[in-house]
Amino acid sequence: MKVKIQGVINNMSLRKDGEYRVEFKFALSEIAKVISMVKLLNNNFSIGVISEEKDKAIITDAYFYKLSIDREGESKLSLSFSFEHIDNDSLAFFGKHQEELVTIFIKNGEESE
Repeated sequence: MKVKIQGVINNMSLRKDGEYRVEFKFALSEIAKVISMVKLLNNNFSIGVISEEKDKAIITDAYFYKLSIDREGESKLSLSFSFEHIDNDSLAFFGKHQEELVTIFIKNGEESE
């Protein structure tokens, strides 16, 4: 499965166990793509994120943590990953581009689609 979607980096946090969580917000116009990402449950996948200034971040082994959709159709998707699967430049990207529009590319290892 491959998904290309535009959203905003809403939040990034580091948990006590060393796991990172990044949350993206998506507008109603992206709802079909957001819902299609439910297929990623129980699968690890790679993420590429590109800012409008063409800065890039790559996470090589992330997984689906949480998805919520409010009554106006705005959705929030939280993804988790460990520090071994992100480099320092990519980690800095999320702090630098918080609350900015980014393009997210998600690809899991199954090439059947």
